[in-house]
Amino acid sequence: MSLQGKRILLTGGSGFLGSHLCEKLLQLDNQLTLLCLPDDPLANLQAIQNQLQVVRCDLTDTGQLEKIVKGVAPQYVYHLAARIDRTRSARLLGEMVANNLLPIVSLIQALAGFELERFLVLGTSDIYGQTPAPCREDASPNPNSPYALTKSLALTFARYAWQNYNLPAVMLVPFMVYGPRQNPRMMISQALNAVAQGEDFPMTRGEQVREFNYVGDIVAGLITAATAEGVLGETINLCGGPKLTIYEASQRIFSMLGARGKLLRDSLPYRAQETMSHFGDPEKCRRLLNYQPQTSFEDGIKKTYSYFQDLEK
Repeated sequence: MSLQGKRILLTGGSGFLGSHLCEKLLQLDNQLTLLCLPDDPLANLQAIQNQLQVVRCDLTDTGQLEKIVKGVAPQYVYHLAARIDRTRSARLLGEMVANNLLPIVSLIQALAGFELERFLVLGTSDIYGQTPAPCREDASPNPNSPYALTKSLALTFARYAWQNYNLPAVMLVPFMVYGPRQNPRMMISQALNAVAQGEDFPMTRGEQVREFNYVGDIVAGLITAATAEGVLGETINLCGGPKLTIYEASQRIFSMLGARGKLLRDSLPYRAQETMSHFGDPEKCRRLLNYQPQTSFEDGIKKTYSYFQDLEK
């Protein structure tokens, strides 16, 4: 079975990863409806906005969601919407619950009893926190921020819906995704911006080990998970990209792109409770999804840098 010519409902489609997923779903001739907040900017969707239906709504309003679900009659639902803020302050708890937990509760209520092929819920590798790498899906959640906590609980709600309401949920956990349209505050974006501007790049000592997954590869995993067999009720890491220290990654970026600036190593301190080694165990995604990242670090960086250059024009 292929994900082609289907009715698909998607939350979070205006974001970095979501916009790339939308592009791919449209390439497969799917009928796509996006649920967006009333004030949600759609800049990432400018090139494809006329090819999809955008419905502005309150994602915590179960009654409103029920009407939308009835009208769209989706066969597949992707839930990517989330408020991302990795600050560890307790003051964020209420905001994160409102933005990351209540929407999936309302969505489950709206979908319960509805005939659905698959309900795909996006997590974050932040749920593993300080768990020793490689992180496996059977590890106990160890979130270290309100954002990570609520994302972990959202996956728990999705699993509960599968176990108790037969909602065909699959929980997907991507590790460190980069690519065009990524948040400018992320490390790859900051390094590429420094190159584009001919500036020096302040950084820590950069000994943290991370894996780097190009957004196109992660999207391929999200697409495959919609039709793969034997995955219902499963949490699956999307991982396996190149593993580098932050310093090694920065060196490669500056070298391959002929940067005029310098890496200012040791000019910034590590964050409090910095995770020094964070990457996933790809065994499960390989076994269940036949998932293997195809994009080298060099190719992914070149594609992403082309996007930064286009922004300068």
